[in-house]
Amino acid sequence: MSTSVASLEFEPIGAGTRFTHVEHGVFFDQFWADGPNREAGTRGLLDALGNYVA
Repeated sequence: MSTSVASLEFEPIGAGTRFTHVEHGVFFDQFWADGPNREAGTRGLLDALGNYVA
């Protein structure tokens, strides 16, 4: 079991946008191996966001 809090910031710069992603995770002792699953989930969300804005 794990949880995370993510912050996504979009900042206009010049002719584009700066995107900043910060994520903090907490893992219970026996579930430390959950990290790759949490990373895969975040990657999937960011890929979906990229597809949406494209």
